[in-house]
Order: sequence, then structure tokens, then C-alpha cells
Amino acid sequence: MKYADLQFEMKGVYIPSEILFNESLSPTEKLLFAEIDALDKLEKGGCFAGNDRLAKLIGIKVRQVQQCISNLKKHGFIKQSSFNGRQRVLNSNLKYVIRGAENCMSAIQETAPLFHIREEKEESSDTSYQKPKTTKSAEKYHYLSELLITKIKLSGTQMKIIPEKLIPKWAQDFRLMVEQDKKTEKQIENIIEEIFADSFWSKQVRCASKMRKHWNEGKFDRLKDSQNTQEGQVSTKALTPWEELCRDSGDPGQRVWDKLVKLWESVEGKSWQEYQLFPQNPSDVKVMKPIFEIMYAHNGDFKETLKKIKEHLERSNG
Repeated sequence: MKYADLQFEMKGVYIPSEILFNESLSPTEKLLFAEIDALDKLEKGGCFAGNDRLAKLIGIKVRQVQQCISNLKKHGFIKQSSFNGRQRVLNSNLKYVIRGAENCMSAIQETAPLFHIREEKEESSDTSYQKPKTTKSAEKYHYLSELLITKIKLSGTQMKIIPEKLIPKWAQDFRLMVEQDKKTEKQIENIIEEIFADSFWSKQVRCASKMRKHWNEGKFDRLKDSQNTQEGQVSTKALTPWEELCRDSGDPGQRVWDKLVKLWESVEGKSWQEYQLFPQNPSDVKVMKPIFEIMYAHNGDFKETLKKIKEHLERSNG
């Protein structure tokens, strides 16, 4: 099929979440996989496109296509089913990605592991995702899960599980903290802030269950004391993204506010002045800092970022 004909035959490409959120693939590799998968279905029997044609389709150089195909093969997302000296045939392994059946997965895992999903040691060792059981009573604690996820991301840690899948599961742990451990939601918010302001504990807490365990064992009792630096002692704690922003010239709150205005108008398509809860004072650090942290944690996903900011503003003003 000629390149010109593809513009009429192809209706678009599909990138499954297992590909989209895979940290071992570059954005170009994800797009190339989607193109190969679409051509595999369209041309019946495989993707017959050469590197020149694939490069033209997604607007990159032939050498980049060669490197991307090599990495996609390495991770088992595609395979080369035949090559007669002139014609190469590539096949997508998307059906294995989505179905996840053991007899299909083994074909991919011979090349390399497809998923790099591992829980903390105290969690289940099963890498297949099962939707966590949740109750209506736990849904009100979803915002605490999101706060913990945001702090973990801000600490520079790459999460091995898609964060959205952890929210209902961690909400159950926060529910137990309130109902069984008799903690208040405000106390939980404060301890999360204190944990990630500490150079040691910010590297130890990576899930809500571990946080609860350490808290009940009394390991956070002297957390504030351990944060204080002795007089004359030089602190070696790494700067947070907000602190880095404050080091730069200009008012950090104003810079965040300007970005928020652009984000709002690009997503909503209307003036920010129509939203009553929109921050009015860019210099108010207590208001602008949490908004910056949400922007930093959800960088790149504009709609999701604005959704989280609106939820935060509604909670703060409720």
C-alpha cells in the first residue's frame, strides 16, 4: 500500500496504557509501535513498511527508526516474523500485552520482561493487576492517596506502578488510620508533609501501608526533631522543586500563577475570571505552592493537572 493511500485507509493509531506508561520506551518508540500495530492490522499478515516509509509516516530520520525498532524488539513489543533479503515483515505483540494470558506472555518474556511492576516487599508478588477492592467509606480518602503520590514523585522517585491504580488501594490504608488508629485527616496530611521534608524518611516511605506501619511503631515521633540542623552544621539536604523555583529570579508565586492562567485558558477555553475559586493573590505562598506541586507531579497531562488543581481548590475552600 502506498504512502498516499494510507492517509485515507488509516483512521488513527491506538497506544495501550501498557505501552503509554512504560518508562523504558521513549515517546518516539511509543508512536512507532502504534504505527507498526496499525499497519499490522491494516495490511493483513504483518507490517511490510520499510524503515524509509516508517520514518516518513512519523516524521523522523531512518536511523532513529532503526534504533526504535531495535529497542521495541528488545522489550518484546514487536517481532520480525520474516525477511527474504528484500522484504521485512514486522508483527505487533499487542494481543499479548492486552490479553496477558500466561501462554501468550511466555512468547514475549523469552526476549525481555514486558512489565516492570513490583510492589513493596510487604505487598503481593503477583505482577498482574487486579482492581483493588474499595468501599464508599474509603473513597473520601482518595485525596490523601493523591497527596502521598505527589510527594513521592516530587522526591524524584520513579513509581513502578501506574499511580491511578494505587489510589483506591492506599485509600483503604488511610481509612484504617482514621477508623482503627484514631488519626485525624489533618494529622495524616501533616505527617506526610513532615515525612517528605526529612532527608531520611522521604526515601523510606513508598506506600501507605508502610507509612502506617512505621507510624504505629512510633518511628515518626521524633521526626520534627531530626529535621532541625544543629547550629553551625551545614545541611546537605537536596533542594525540593519549589525551593529550586524560589532560587531563580522573580516572584515564584507569580510565575506559577501565570502558568496556571495559561493552563486554564488552554484547557477550559474561557477566562479564568469566570471561576470563583481561582487564586486571586499570586504572592500567597500557602496557596501557590500546593498548586505548583500538582503541576510538577502531573507535568504533560494538562487536563488531569487542571482537574487535580480544581479538586484541591474546592477542598481548600470547602
